[in-house]
Amino acid sequence: MRRLVGTLNWVVAGLLACAAVFAVTEPVTTLGDADWAQPLVMVTLLGGVLLILNRFRGRVGQWSSTKYRLIWAVLLVLIVGAQAWMAMNFVDVSRADGYFVRNQAIALAQGRTTWNHYFMVYQNNVNYTLIDAWWLKLLLPMTKTPWVAMNFLRYLWLDTGLAAGLYLLHHWRLWQPGAFWFTLLWLLSIPVYALGLFDYTDPVVFPLFLDSLALVSWSVANRGWRRWLGGGLALLLVSAGVAVKSNLIVLWLALGLLILLLWWQRRLTWRQVVVWIAGACLVLGGVFAGMSAWSRQAGYRPDPNAQMPVTAWIAMSMNPQNPGTYSLTDAMVIDHQPTARAKQATATKLLNQRLNTLGVSGVLVQLARKFEIFWSTGDMDSFKLTTQWLKAPRWYLMNQRSIQFWLVLGTQILYLTLLCQSIWFLLKARPSFVAGHFLAIAMLGLMIFHVFFWEVEPRYAAPVLPALMLLGTLGWCAGNERRPKCGMVGGLGRLP
Repeated sequence: MRRLVGTLNWVVAGLLACAAVFAVTEPVTTLGDADWAQPLVMVTLLGGVLLILNRFRGRVGQWSSTKYRLIWAVLLVLIVGAQAWMAMNFVDVSRADGYFVRNQAIALAQGRTTWNHYFMVYQNNVNYTLIDAWWLKLLLPMTKTPWVAMNFLRYLWLDTGLAAGLYLLHHWRLWQPGAFWFTLLWLLSIPVYALGLFDYTDPVVFPLFLDSLALVSWSVANRGWRRWLGGGLALLLVSAGVAVKSNLIVLWLALGLLILLLWWQRRLTWRQVVVWIAGACLVLGGVFAGMSAWSRQAGYRPDPNAQMPVTAWIAMSMNPQNPGTYSLTDAMVIDHQPTARAKQATATKLLNQRLNTLGVSGVLVQLARKFEIFWSTGDMDSFKLTTQWLKAPRWYLMNQRSIQFWLVLGTQILYLTLLCQSIWFLLKARPSFVAGHFLAIAMLGLMIFHVFFWEVEPRYAAPVLPALMLLGTLGWCAGNERRPKCGMVGGLGRLP
C-alpha cells in the first residue's frame, strides 16, 4: 500500500508536468495562434514569479503574529471587496445551457410548471434548475431583479472552499505561512470571480474537493456524534454534487478510497469503514430519490424517447474534427431520431465508425487533444462563460479585449506556478499524508472521466483549481520545513 500511494503521487505529478508543457504553449488570448515567442515569454515570466515567491516565502514565516494576522485580514477584506464589487456591477446574459436553466427557473419560481423540451433531452440540468428556482422564489418577493443577490450567494458558496482550505491548514498546524499563501492565491484567482457570475452548475461543484476533505478531517479528529455528523455532512455534500453534475461521481469514489486509506492507517476500524461505505451508498441513493420526487412535484415528466443517450457524449468526444468538445452537429443528428432505441443505435454506430476511422494511433492522438483541453487553460473558460452582459461597467465594455489579455496572461502564469509547486509537493509528500493522496485521486479521477469517457471543456476542470491552490500552498510550506511552524501537521498525515 505504501508503494501504491507513492506511485500514485508520481503518476499525478507526471500528468501535471505534461499539463504544464501544454499550458506553456497555450495562446494567452484567443485573438491569434501561438507563435515561437509564446513558450519563451511564458517560461521567462514563470521563472521570474517562482524566483520571487521562493525568495519571499521564508520571510512570511518570520513575521510576528500581530503583523501576520493584520496582513491576512487585509487580504480577506480585499477578497470581500472585490467580490462585492463584481456582484453589484456585473450581470451575465446567460447563453446556451444557462439560458434554458435561468428561464425555466424563473418560470418555476413564478408557479409555472411547464418544462421546456430542452430538459427532456438534457435531464442532467433538471436538479440544478430546481435549486435555482427555489432561491429565486425566495428572492423575487423582495426584488424584481434578483441577479445581484444571486451573484452574492454564489460568491458566498465559492468561498466555502476558502474557509475549508484555511481550516485544513490550521488543522495541520500550517497557519503561518499557509493561510497567507492560500488567501493570496484565492484573491488572485480570476476563475473565482468569473464563476461567481455564472448561473450554472460549475460554481456549485467548484469548492467541493476542499469542502469534503475539511469535513472528513473534522470528523476523524472528533469522537462520538461529532464524528458521524462530519461524515454525514461530507457524504451529503458530495452526493448533492453528483446530483447536480454527474462528473462528481469521481469525488464520491475518491471519498470511499480516502476511508480505506484511513483504515489502512488504523484511524478507522473495519466496522466504521463498513458503516461509512454503506452510508455513502444510502445517502447517494436518498439524494437522487429526493431530487426525483422534487422534480415530479415541480411538474417534470421525463421523456425516455427524447433523452440523449450516454453513448452520444462518448461519440461526440471522439469526433476527429474537434478536440473532444461538445458538438452541436452530432447532438442534432442523434436528437432528431424519434425513439430512445433509434438514438442509442445512431450514437453507437457513430462511435464505432469513428473508432474504426481513428484506429489505435488516432484514438491516442484524440485523447491527447482532450487532455490538452482539460489541463492547459488556467482560466477554466473564465472569459468564455459569459460573452455578453445585462449589466457591466462601460469602461470594461470599451476595453474588454485589452483587459482580458492581461488577465489571461496573469492567470496562466499563476496556473503554471501552481502546477510546478504541486508537482514538487507530490514528489516529496510522504505516503502517510492521506489528504494529499485524496486530492491526487480526485484530480486524476476527474481527468480520466472526461479525457477517456466523456466530452471535455476547460471549465470541467474548475474543481481541480482549489486543490492545486492547496497543494501549491503546501509546497511553499514544505519548503520551510526546517522551521518548527511548518514541520509537522496533524489530522491526516505528515508533510515531507
